[in-house]
Parts: sequence; structure tokens; C-alpha cells
Amino acid sequence: GICNGSAVLDECGICDDDGISCLFVTLYFGALTDNSVEIWLNNPLGVAGFQFELSGLTISGTSGGSAEENGFMVSSSATTVVGFSLTGDVIPAGNALLLNLSFDGITGEDICLSDAVIADPSGNGIDYEVGSCLDPADYFNGGCSDNSACNYMENTDYDDGSCVYAQENFDCNGNCLLEYDCDGVCGGNSVI
Repeated sequence: GICNGSAVLDECGICDDDGISCLFVTLYFGALTDNSVEIWLNNPLGVAGFQFELSGLTISGTSGGSAEENGFMVSSSATTVVGFSLTGDVIPAGNALLLNLSFDGITGEDICLSDAVIADPSGNGIDYEVGSCLDPADYFNGGCSDNSACNYMENTDYDDGSCVYAQENFDCNGNCLLEYDCDGVCGGNSVI
């Protein structure tokens, strides 16, 4: 409604003067193996930097993908990944593998991406969405990996938090491992 204005309907049907109001980036998971997971990036604009959080596993390193191909410096902590170019390189628009994350262990019921920050070549933030979380049970055999637990599973891929332990002074079958005292307490110290 502005006389001689510059606003146009963008591809989402929104009246906007920059024409990119509906463009957003999608971060999502690809293949998951026993020690790595793929992170994919679908971006309608060039990306000059990114950061995201990952929950449900402990990150041990990053490699490959369009981040490496475009000269990005990528660093990670146990839960955060940050990538950018020191020379001004940009990940071009498209849908491609961003990077591979290696991990030491699965720490939660779901593996999820969150809290992303995606920047265009001018340093402006680009709207984003993240794909669905991964359920490790769809890929691996979860169970109790602590061999001191009553329900220890020798060939489990990850510890799903289901370990059950014997009560103090008892074995896993409920048998008292010590003497009963006169009060009927296993390992008790009551005397007549």
C-alpha cells in the first residue's frame, strides 16, 4: 500500500521489502552409525557461519561435508558445534551434507538438534528450523552396560539407563548375603 514502495510478495505470499522473509535454513540428521551421525543443511541462501547444540550424545569431533569443502573452521565441545570461514568463504545455497559428527557415547533417550544460529554473508541471522530427533532404540540395542547390575547386557550398544541393582546385603535374587539378626534384618546388628 505504499505509493512507489519497494515491497513485493515473496515466494511465501508475504508482503516484504527485502523479498526473503520466508526463507529459512533446515538442519537435520542423516545416517546414524555406532560412532558418527551426519548433519545435513538445506539452505536457500549462502551460509557464512553456523552454531548449534546437540543433546543425547557426547561429541568427540567433526569432519567432512560442505563445511570442510568450503574451508570452514569447525570446532566442537561435547554438546556444541561452531563453524565459520576466516577467509569469507560461504557454503552455497543447496541441500547437502554439512558435516559428520563423531561421538563417544549416547547419553539420552533422544538425539536432538537445537539452538541454532545461522548467519548469511553480511552477518545477519537466517531463520531456521531443525528436523526431528533421533531415537537411538531405532538404530541400536539399548540396555544396561554396567556389569555390576542385576540386568547387565553383555552386547548392548549403549546404556539406556535401565540398570537395576541388588539391595544392600542381598544378591540379585533377593538372597541375604550375610546373617540375619534376631530382628530378622539381613546384616543387622540387633542382639537379644
